[in-house]
Parts: sequence; structure tokens; C-alpha cells
Amino acid sequence: MLREPDGYYKGKPIGVWIEALTDPNPVTRMQATMACAALKEQSACAVPALIRVLDDEAVAVRAFAAWALGEIGQASANAIPDLLERAKTDNQDVRDYAVQAISKINPVVLERSVDTIEQPSLRMQLEIIKHKLEAKKGGMAVLPTLLTALESPDFFVRSGSLRILKMLGQELKSLLPIVTEYLRDEHYLVRFCAIQVLEAAGIPDQELLALVLPLANDESELVRVLARTIMCEKGVGEKEKRAEKGTA
Repeated sequence: MLREPDGYYKGKPIGVWIEALTDPNPVTRMQATMACAALKEQSACAVPALIRVLDDEAVAVRAFAAWALGEIGQASANAIPDLLERAKTDNQDVRDYAVQAISKINPVVLERSVDTIEQPSLRMQLEIIKHKLEAKKGGMAVLPTLLTALESPDFFVRSGSLRILKMLGQELKSLLPIVTEYLRDEHYLVRFCAIQVLEAAGIPDQELLALVLPLANDESELVRVLARTIMCEKGVGEKEKRAEKGTA
């Protein structure tokens, strides 16, 4: 399959997608925001149009516009005031995407502005915690919020909390009994992230293997592959292979 030229998405140049941001059909407008997001920094010229779309009548279009601005990255810096407004006043989904976008464009702004956002959602709080840990701030003080997020009915929030817990590495050994519960979570992504946390915690190989072995036959291919990869890295199966060679 041939690679598309720079500035093209699904055979159309960025200029066409910018025009589509004003299409009467909200589905077309949403597709245009997705195109801008896919092109990332190549769609920097779309930033002014995307800022206007943050006022779109359709919630989904506003949310995807915020997401696209975040994917474009630092070139979307001029959108931060509008994104902050959305983070404070809009529908919860739009607020979450706006916060996520700000965290990608300039996370320092998000950290400074969090106190101005009423009732920040768990998704918002996770974005802020992630930034703090990346900046070597927060440490174990963020645990109460992460533990609350693990109890969320939203699998995205649960998996997001686990991804952040992974950043704590060996500092979270005392939480391993809690993390192991999520190896049985109903959503495969949460199970996958729980394995990653356990691996990052540096627990003894035999203990880790005992925990991941049942997941080697998980219904999710993503979980199976990770579990089996860990087993191979820890030498599971090597002894059996050597024994077979010895008796051949």
C-alpha cells in the first residue's frame, strides 16, 4: 500500500478537510476533525478552524475538535484559552477531551489551571497526575486518587489508573494485592495494564509467573501475548525443552 503524501488523509489534502469542518452535516464535520487529528502536526494550518469548531452545536464534534487540537500538539498553543473554557463549562466528554488536549499541548498550563475547574472528572485528575509524575512531582501522594479511579465503572479510567501506577515502579509493592485483583477484570485492557504494573513492580520471577500463567490462555489476544512474552522472558518452557533433548 502506497504511503499518502504529506498533508493528505484518505486521498484528500488538508485544505479539503478544513473546508469540511463547516459542512452542514455533523458527521462530515466530525470526520474532518478526525482527519486533522490523524495528520497531527501536518494539520497545524487547521488550528484556527478547529478552534471555531469548539463552539459547534454537536457535542461529538466539539469533543473531537478538542482531541484533534491535542494531537496536533504544540502548534495548537493558541487554542489553550478556548480549551480551558471548554474544560470548565462544557459537557463532561468535551471537558475530558479538552483537558487531554491541554496536557499534550502544554501540561504546565493544565497543572496551573486545575483549581479553576469545578468538579474535575477522574479522567481529568489522571491527566494531571500523569504530568506530575513525569515531572518527578507528586510521588506516593497521588495514590488516593489512583485508588479511587480503580473503582470506577469506566474501564478507560481503571486502565488509566493502572498505567499511572506503573510509573511508580517498585514503589508500589505494598499495593500489589490490590493490583492483582484487576487481573480478573471484565475488560481486557484493564487486565493487560494490570500485568504491566506487576512486571514494573519488580516482584520475584516465580511470583510474577504464578500470577500471569493463568492469563496465557486469556480470551484477549493482547493479554495472551503479553503473558506468554513474560513467560518466555523468564524461561518458562526452556527446562521442558532441555529435558526433551536429553531424553531424545
